[in-house]
Amino acid sequence: QWSRRLIVAVPIAAVVLLITLIDSVIPWKGLYDDVARGGRAIHDQAQHYAAAVNAAIPERCGIFQLPVMIYPENGSVAPNLNDYDHFMVGLLNQDKDFAYGGMRDTLASTWQLDYTNGPSSAQIPDLKEKGFCAIHVDTRGYEDPQRIKDQMQQLLGEPVVTDLDGRWLLYRIS
Repeated sequence: QWSRRLIVAVPIAAVVLLITLIDSVIPWKGLYDDVARGGRAIHDQAQHYAAAVNAAIPERCGIFQLPVMIYPENGSVAPNLNDYDHFMVGLLNQDKDFAYGGMRDTLASTWQLDYTNGPSSAQIPDLKEKGFCAIHVDTRGYEDPQRIKDQMQQLLGEPVVTDLDGRWLLYRIS
């Protein structure tokens, strides 16, 4: 009885798989490949960045991320930073505690909103007190990236690490 079912079930399963391949995989293969290549490139850059960050700041500490993103589903920021795009730098660096963003509508997220336009000189000691040793800036999240670069340089000096073609910047909090 099982052999009869297999004789019917195997060809049906093969036909379903063939239809799925023809309908859902082959037409989209180019897109899948492009997305995978882009994801792999960001992954590789984030690994390189993690090694550089850990070399520049060997101690375990917090890294405050700008722009501020609220979790979950912050949405796109500026034209070039999508939701979760700058999650990768924290995921691939186990030696630092990256502050991607607090949970929406909690105290963990509301204090971070004070830093939406970048920190002020009065806020730097507060970040240090909270355990942060550096600020990671993803310039893709700013309409005017030069403004945030100038602001950060005035507050903290030159970045100690730069990656992703100059779009990721790490500023040490002294």
